[in-house]
Amino acid sequence: QSKSLAFRVLHNSLIYFSDYVFVTSPGFCVEYLPFLYDDFMKKTLFISNAPTISHYKNLEQYHSKKDLPEIFTIGFVGNLRDYDHLRAIENLLEKTKISILQAGASDFGLELSELQERFPNRFIRIGSYHENDLSSIYGKFHVMWCAYPDTYNYRNHVARRLHEACFLGIPL
Repeated sequence: QSKSLAFRVLHNSLIYFSDYVFVTSPGFCVEYLPFLYDDFMKKTLFISNAPTISHYKNLEQYHSKKDLPEIFTIGFVGNLRDYDHLRAIENLLEKTKISILQAGASDFGLELSELQERFPNRFIRIGSYHENDLSSIYGKFHVMWCAYPDTYNYRNHVARRLHEACFLGIPL
C-alpha cells in the first residue's frame, strides 16, 4: 500500500471481491475506499489480538521473582523492519553492558551481521525461526522489547509481542 497510489487503489479495489476481510483493529477500516465503507464493513470480521485482563494479571507474577541480573538480555522478537529498532539495538550494545537477542526476519541483514562481528558475546542473532521454536526463544532472554514505531500498524492495534509478553509474564 505504501509503494504507490496505483498499488493502493488496486489493493483497495480488489479487496471488495473477497468474501471476508479480517482486521485486528477497527481503525484499519479507514484504510479502504470511503465511498464503499458500508459494503466493506458487512464482510469485515474484527478479531482483536489485545490481551485480556487475565493476561495482564500474569505480569504480577513477575514482581515476586528475583531481581534481574546485573547484565541481562533484551529480546527483540519478530520482524525487525523498523530503522529505529535497529538503532536501539546498536545503542544498547554500544552504550550499555546489556545483551541483545534478535529473533525474526529482518530488512537489515548486513547491519545485523556487522553487529554480530562487533559484539560476538553480547549479540545473539537467531534470525528467521519456525513458529514452533517461539516458546524456546522466549526462555533465552529476560526482558521483551515492546516499543513500537509510530506507524499505522502499531497505533491501531495491540501488537502481538506485547500480547505474548503479558500472557507469559515477561517484563517489558
